[in-house]
Amino acid sequence: MANSRNYKKGWLVDDRFTDLSLDGKSALLPLFDKADDLGLIVNPKIALRGQAISDTALQELVDAGYLLRIEDNKRTFYLFREWSGNQHLRHFHGLSTSYPAITILH
Repeated sequence: MANSRNYKKGWLVDDRFTDLSLDGKSALLPLFDKADDLGLIVNPKIALRGQAISDTALQELVDAGYLLRIEDNKRTFYLFREWSGNQHLRHFHGLSTSYPAITILH
């Protein structure tokens, strides 16, 4: 996984961000930090509970368009919808995902 993350100015803090609850706003940074090279968050609840953020923030971020919910074999994962437009990795061949069974189609 990459050791750094990038985002475009205005992507994180925009009008939809201002409409989020405090938990929704607080959830973005720890989830952003836990995402793998493709923007996939395999264990989102661990990231949120470590910060005392309610699990309901995940659905709020889905509703706001930040995350995509993925169901696979009774497990739930989340993917940042706009990840590829905000991450500029130099070496595309080295991308990895935390959960290899998931194939992400562009």
